[in-house]
Amino acid sequence: MTEMQPARSCLAIVLAAGEGTRMKSRLPKVLHPVAGRSLLGHALSSVAQAGADAVAVVISSERPEVGEEALKLLPAARIATQHERRGTAHAVLAGYGFMGNLALGFSYVLVPMFVLSQGIPDAVGRRTAWLSGGALLLAAGGAVAGQGVIAALGGVVGLAAIGLHLHAVAEALRSRMRKRLETFFRLVKLAWVLLPVSVVAGLAVALGAAPELTAALWGWLLVVGWLLSFVTGILQRIMPFLASMHSGGNGGKPVLMSRLVAERPLILHAALHAVAVVLGAAGLLA
Repeated sequence: MTEMQPARSCLAIVLAAGEGTRMKSRLPKVLHPVAGRSLLGHALSSVAQAGADAVAVVISSERPEVGEEALKLLPAARIATQHERRGTAHAVLAGYGFMGNLALGFSYVLVPMFVLSQGIPDAVGRRTAWLSGGALLLAAGGAVAGQGVIAALGGVVGLAAIGLHLHAVAEALRSRMRKRLETFFRLVKLAWVLLPVSVVAGLAVALGAAPELTAALWGWLLVVGWLLSFVTGILQRIMPFLASMHSGGNGGKPVLMSRLVAERPLILHAALHAVAVVLGAAGLLA
């Protein structure tokens, strides 16, 4: 008897609440005309062509004309009103605050352990934490208040924190007993490079430099460049370690971690990831 599959539906959500202050125009960002129609018109046209069953357009409570334009273009659209817009601040707090500080904190423990070096002094960790906290307050606060200069100042303080962190990690690597770095360090090193690069892109966004290019580039470098590179690099090391620990369950003999690691796929993964980051950034700038 053939099993009946439930019918599937697709809801498309169009985010159109952005004020577009960096565009230095009184017109809402999504209503700016490009190639004969508004940015919102292009988005709704693409959604319609994709075959969405329903469309929801998120607008600002201060910009009802965006909702009017959406209903004019697509009468069946549902309008959702957002009363508070904290997109950039949320990105800063999530990317550099929660995930960023979590990654930096783990680095101070994991890197010396992986390379068999002396631990990073607590004083260095405290200074990095204070600088990171100050950077987050300035960057997120500036974003909420719409003050790009304050947000940019937060980025500068963040770069100082990153410099201190990378110097401490470099010292740990120089004093290591394990001379050959494991394969996973390819992605971790890429993340260390892209972390300050993403902050520089964020500085450009805060100062209003070519927002149509730098905003998307910043998001790409933050998520795919810095965070994804670091997380996947660490997972390349952690997953075999955990598998080795659990392989001895039920009285069996644990499998050596070296036998659970395939070098070539890891090298290929790191190379493809680096190429993807570069191509994605190039595509956003093109």
